[in-house]
Amino acid sequence: MTNKSFRATNVSTPVFLGLFDASSSPGFTWPTYTNPRVSVLQFDLRLAHAPDSPIAAVGGQSWGFGPGGGASLPLLTSFGGSGDHAFLPAGPNPPGFNYTAIAYTFTPYPFMMPSNGSLALSADVGAVPEPGTIVLLGLSLAGAAYVRRRRALHS
Repeated sequence: MTNKSFRATNVSTPVFLGLFDASSSPGFTWPTYTNPRVSVLQFDLRLAHAPDSPIAAVGGQSWGFGPGGGASLPLLTSFGGSGDHAFLPAGPNPPGFNYTAIAYTFTPYPFMMPSNGSLALSADVGAVPEPGTIVLLGLSLAGAAYVRRRRALHS
């Protein structure tokens, strides 16, 4: 278990989550199952915001790798989310802010588990504004585009 401190803002921040180190004997291949949709290896990532922070939350993402039979193990499926990202709810916001979640977008994605070598897992982390803010931004952009088009047609 690793504890990392970082500041989540409305700007995406790269955060190193961990490193997979693998070593095997020459000629190693990952095992296979008769059902190719069954994961040979499963990895669970748990994210926990500090309990004393204003955004105390726990969540994560799980990935299954398979079907096996080769020197590396490709991503087969993701559990409990979309695979390439996870959202943890945000707690009380400072005055003037209205964020609903902290988003973790995993990189690289999709990724393969090597039988030899290393794989670094990182995430771009940022605060997600509440949906009303996104709707207002979208309406503003649509309105600006409408006005611009109208002016272009009348000139």
